Amino acid sequence: KNSNLSINSLAPPKWLQNFDNYMMNTTNTNSSLRLTLNDLHTFFNNQHISVLLSYLLFWHHTIFCLISCGSLLYNTYIQREQHVNIKND
Repeated sequence: KNSNLSINSLAPPKWLQNFDNYMMNTTNTNSSLRLTLNDLHTFFNNQHISVLLSYLLFWHHTIFCLISCGSLLYNTYIQREQHVNIKND
């Protein structure tokens, strides 16, 4: 499976052709929903888009987990020790 991108190639890439077919089919009045779903499936079946989506989902999940766990730890330990230090003074 050839996945490298050549810039000077005359034919547009496969995902762009699929996207163009999808946009052209939605402009037609007799386009069925099944046809657009098939075009969307071929559009999202592309390697680059699936890699990009999984990458974005993965980093969104990890950053959300880090922020929530960090704020939880901050609220339970660091703020509590600050309150204890203020009361002791």
